[in-house]
Amino acid sequence: MAGYHQAVDDIRAFVQATDQTRSPALEALAGSYAEACAEAARRLGQCQRLLQQGLRSEAIQLAEADPRLLDLVAALDFPERDAWDELVGIYGLPAAPRVSQSAAQFLNEAYALEEPLQDLLRTHRRLALSRAPVRARIAVMRKLAAQDPTNPIWPEDLRVFEKVRFRELQEDGAEAARRREVKDLGKILAEVEESPWVEPPPKALVQGLRKADAQLRGQQNRAALADLEGELADAFAARDPERARRARQPWLSLVGVLGLAEDDPAMRRARPILDWLEDRDRADEDDRRHEDAIRELRQTLDEPGAIAPADLERLGNTLLRHERGMPESLQARYVQRLAAERARANRLRMIVGGSAAAAVLLVLGLIAASVRSTARAQEAERAAQAVSDAVELGELARAGDLLKKLEQDDPAILQQAPMLEAREMFKGAEGREAQRQLAFEQAYRAAEASPLGGASKPMDEARKLAVQPTEKEAVAKLAERRAAALEAERKRQGGEARPRIRDLGDRVAALRASLAGAKAEPAKARAAEDEFEQLRGEADALAAATELADGEVKTLAQAARLDVENLGKQLESGRRVAAVERDMAATLRSAGADEAQAMSRYLELLKKAAEAEPGSPRARALPQLDREAQAWEAVAAWNRLLAAWAKEPAGGGPRRDQERLDLCNRLIAKYPQSPDAAEIAACRDRLQAVARRAEPLAGRLQQLLSDPLVGSVWMVKVRPPNRDEPARKYYLAQRPPDDSSVVHYYKSYNTEKPAMAAIVREHIALSEAAPQSRIAARYKAALGQLARGGEWDGPMMDLAAAIRQEPEIDPLLQLNLLRRVLELAGDGSVPLREACRDALARIDQAGVDVTVPWMDPDNADARRLRPAAAEAVASLPDFAEIRKHAREIAAGLDGRLARRPHPVGWLSPGPQGWRVEPAISAADAGDGELLVAAREEGGAAAWKRVGTVARGVASLRAEDASAMVEGRPVYFRPAAAERP
Repeated sequence: MAGYHQAVDDIRAFVQATDQTRSPALEALAGSYAEACAEAARRLGQCQRLLQQGLRSEAIQLAEADPRLLDLVAALDFPERDAWDELVGIYGLPAAPRVSQSAAQFLNEAYALEEPLQDLLRTHRRLALSRAPVRARIAVMRKLAAQDPTNPIWPEDLRVFEKVRFRELQEDGAEAARRREVKDLGKILAEVEESPWVEPPPKALVQGLRKADAQLRGQQNRAALADLEGELADAFAARDPERARRARQPWLSLVGVLGLAEDDPAMRRARPILDWLEDRDRADEDDRRHEDAIRELRQTLDEPGAIAPADLERLGNTLLRHERGMPESLQARYVQRLAAERARANRLRMIVGGSAAAAVLLVLGLIAASVRSTARAQEAERAAQAVSDAVELGELARAGDLLKKLEQDDPAILQQAPMLEAREMFKGAEGREAQRQLAFEQAYRAAEASPLGGASKPMDEARKLAVQPTEKEAVAKLAERRAAALEAERKRQGGEARPRIRDLGDRVAALRASLAGAKAEPAKARAAEDEFEQLRGEADALAAATELADGEVKTLAQAARLDVENLGKQLESGRRVAAVERDMAATLRSAGADEAQAMSRYLELLKKAAEAEPGSPRARALPQLDREAQAWEAVAAWNRLLAAWAKEPAGGGPRRDQERLDLCNRLIAKYPQSPDAAEIAACRDRLQAVARRAEPLAGRLQQLLSDPLVGSVWMVKVRPPNRDEPARKYYLAQRPPDDSSVVHYYKSYNTEKPAMAAIVREHIALSEAAPQSRIAARYKAALGQLARGGEWDGPMMDLAAAIRQEPEIDPLLQLNLLRRVLELAGDGSVPLREACRDALARIDQAGVDVTVPWMDPDNADARRLRPAAAEAVASLPDFAEIRKHAREIAAGLDGRLARRPHPVGWLSPGPQGWRVEPAISAADAGDGELLVAAREEGGAAAWKRVGTVARGVASLRAEDASAMVEGRPVYFRPAAAERP
């Protein structure tokens, strides 16, 4: 192949030459070219098939082998190819196949597609060789699938790797949930939900991760909420609104995330603090507006120009509407400026009025009385304005003094219209002031009686109603007294609460420690419930008793109450688990009716119990037990099969045995990792042995007993002339004639060529059918019964005993027949095979060559080996004992099948060690052993002993500590009955 370029050059030269004579060199050239074309077509076809299967890299690797395929195809397709094919046809030379150019083009396109993928493919191979994590390999394969969309290999590989990744994610998620790593669990969930999987992730995986993530985040948010609640409580106790505001917003955000209802305990605990903070927010907002009003009024008063009295009054009224009113330092300026602005406005009006009066005097010549009347009205208006200003400023005493002075000095002016309005205004203000003073007095008394701590609405109301300096001073002193009383009460509550908190914590810890024992004892469980109710009442009372305590004590009380609440959740979880365990116990008690269904139901309940106790040892063991569930199913299937056989009537014959054999084979195929695999295989072997009896064992026995040297042979025993020599035995095909002195006897195993010997008839000591033939004739009659499925062990051992007890059989033949009969007997009966093992071993140990021609009376090897053969026969054990041993083996196998393990409970740890739940009583089981079906490293399940039962009392003591897994079903196998 290396010289294909030279071959093509020679062909082209030959086609272009004028001398085109056929020659041996031309024939060799045609053969080489045809071989090269065939090889190129073959490799190109292989590459095309690989490309069609999506194996582009493999196709290119094949094409790159020496010689490079595309170079070879290009070289073989030369311009003179048609002329060459014509010459080949003319000369009858080997024709070269055409190379498919479309396939070559297909391969060339594959090169073009492969080139951009080289870096990714190298990375893919490097990751595969280094056994990189599945996640990294999936990322590279996704890039390959995106850049190589027509290749079906990548989606298929991705499906396989994604299934592995799903299992990893499930295990990683379970581990993250166990470690309570919220961030890691979130990353795992994000990968499951956001990755571009070829096949959607299993719903169970997604739902499980979502549930675990929500649960952990809920727990984390609850913990953060508790921390923020403590921060709020501390800020509230310290009356630090800024600190409380910093904790409020994240607390409200978590409340929204958790979706807490208004009646949630956390909401109830935080409501007083939030209400206090809202009151402080309103107070601070009112203070801000008050300061803004002061600033605006001060800026207005600082302006040098004229101000409309109405605008100045508006600013003053705005400021006076606030609780704190107008500062005294600003009040004097305001009153002075307001009076000045009003006076200015009055002077303007007076100037206008004076001008008009002068015009009247000049034009109309009014009388002096009219002038005095006008001046009188103006005076009344000024007096009314002064009274109104005093009322508006809240200076009712000054307004009253003005009215009294006017009444004494000029009573008539009080009848003027402006003064009448001012007096009415004064009377209304005076009434309102009386009402305010009454309301202040009531608010003050209520504030004195209001509870300490928290926002006091009566106190706020009294502060709001206090106007007079004496009232404000009284409110300030009351606030000081309440603050001192609050501090004293806080210290008192803290001093009394600390020992109660410690005592409550100790009782909660003691009760929590006792719950493990209470689970197994109903009386203790009821006592635990009663104790919890007392603890819950104590926690509620403690919360009320520490309402005014400092932040540290309040936090400790809240923590103690939270411990009680968590203990209540633990008790509730324990109640749910106890209910589930009662169902589990009832399910296992009813397993006899349908064990497979009961074990399936048990697994469902086990998962339910694990959900009620997340993070518990049982929950952590659940994945392992879930994988072992198939072993429970296998045990149930074998038990069900044996129970059905036990109900069948005796007999049934070969057909029933074959049906049982088929059932065993199906069971082994379905449950190859069953803990009963060896037992099922042993049962199958017994059934196979029974099935072999009819065919081929009965045929083989028939063949043995029909052998010419066994089944139909005549024996002539001749005394030698020398009495010291042993008698000679001749084996004949038939009885010799009475009048003949010549016999044709068998000298070798070739019965077609008998030998001839002359005998003296007077020396014949015995002439009769050979002993092996008599035995064969006797036992051939039993072959039909054996073939029809009759009793096997007895007839076979009787046959062996007959052969052994026959003194006239040649020892070499006797030993050979015994070996073959014992082997046939074992092939048809597993118990008999075990029982005959020692006898066959002794025959092998004797080392006697039984293939020597024992039938030749002159054979020296036969004469030499007969004593050893006879000794070997004599050394064999008693066949009656072998038969008895076989019956014992069969009884042991049958008894073991009858003593099948059945589920009675599950493993559960306790304060005193492992125990079986529910407890085993004498009514449940007698003496026996306790087993579990545990998976081993290879994946197969095996029975492991974890304890015993004596007189109904279970005692657990595992030989293998790894067998002790909480929740693993425990099986009871009765002890074998003692033989009399």
